[in-house]
Amino acid sequence: KTPEEDVNNQVLLGIPAFDDCAIVPKRRELFMFCGLVNRGKSFFLIHTGRQALSQGKKVLHITLEMPGDQVMTRYVQAFFKYAQRPSKQTTRFTIKDKIFDIVKEPDYPTLKDNATWMAAGDAVMDSHIYLESNLAVVDFPSGSLSVQQLEAYIDGLELMYDFIPDVVIVDYADILKMPKGYQQRSDESI
Repeated sequence: KTPEEDVNNQVLLGIPAFDDCAIVPKRRELFMFCGLVNRGKSFFLIHTGRQALSQGKKVLHITLEMPGDQVMTRYVQAFFKYAQRPSKQTTRFTIKDKIFDIVKEPDYPTLKDNATWMAAGDAVMDSHIYLESNLAVVDFPSGSLSVQQLEAYIDGLELMYDFIPDVVIVDYADILKMPKGYQQRSDESI
């Protein structure tokens, strides 16, 4: 493949440790991100969606965990670097014996600081699907969406809105509806 084909078939995350090692989502491949409770998995998925959008890709973000308007608020925050509330937080992670720190500085503006951003966010969130050009955010109740229903939904987006996603984000796949007769072992996770 040419370098151009590689770039068009993947989403660079903007994290050199991942991008340099090609640990990135790629077209027609499953990319999973796992972690402990309250460690930023949903925020990482928003980051991945933002990166895909900034690379000109269409993103379908399915959330089974939180309301779609909350996900859209997080996209607004991610694009405009607005925090929900002031905080200073350091996150440390290690890849191949290298330690990386991500620090959120307390001087980020917050969504509540600027009524214009609040109004823009409200306008974006005034639809059921939150379909805005290259981003579609859809929420489903936990355990109500099966893989077959997801496929049908994607087909419907194409038919009704001419929206064909390059990237499909599912937050989170572990609570997809399982087929009848499927019994998940207690030690098994999707």
